[in-house]
Amino acid sequence: MPKYLVQITDVATTPFNEVLLSFAEREGEGDHSLEYWQKVHREYFQAQCEVWGKDWSESLDTVCEGFELLMSASQADTKLWTEICLVWLYFLSHLLTTHKASTNPADAISW
Repeated sequence: MPKYLVQITDVATTPFNEVLLSFAEREGEGDHSLEYWQKVHREYFQAQCEVWGKDWSESLDTVCEGFELLMSASQADTKLWTEICLVWLYFLSHLLTTHKASTNPADAISW
């Protein structure tokens, strides 16, 4: 069962070494610094690249998503969550088939 319903507010594909401090602060992890964000995400992305057989590079594209919390599971009943999940799954399947989007996670790294 989902824990939250979020709305994606913005998406930017940015080289890892060009991610801005404002994004790190908005993500809100650790001490909110760019140095902390780079350290923990570099570790994660390097491990993922190794799993995918892809070379790590500081200039590798990184998908930076902003989002807004719309609802938590405690605010909704089960029927509503089921309907939301079904609509979301329909949207994703439609997007993948209509736009021939890549399903290979190595094409872009997203946290």
